[in-house]
Amino acid sequence: MTDPTTPLDSSDLFSDERVRLLLDAAVDATMLLDDRAQIVWASTGTEHLLGRTLEELRKVAPLDLVHPDDVGEAARLLGRLFDGIDGDDPAVVRVS
Repeated sequence: MTDPTTPLDSSDLFSDERVRLLLDAAVDATMLLDDRAQIVWASTGTEHLLGRTLEELRKVAPLDLVHPDDVGEAARLLGRLFDGIDGDDPAVVRVS
């Protein structure tokens, strides 16, 4: 277990066990995508909300999980993230 008094290393934040545990305990849908926009990790909350296991989610393109009316906005947000454009606006899209 990581010492909770040790500062987080921001260069590899997700690898810190404290962050992973926090994200996994959240009820929000949280996913980690690789550089090809494939799902490599999903929180327990994501599995519960979508009714799919991580193994099932890994076989699905993230945009296929988005409500058809929100696919354009979700694609725009993903593009901005992959272009390295930091956004301050929360991303809210419906899932189907």
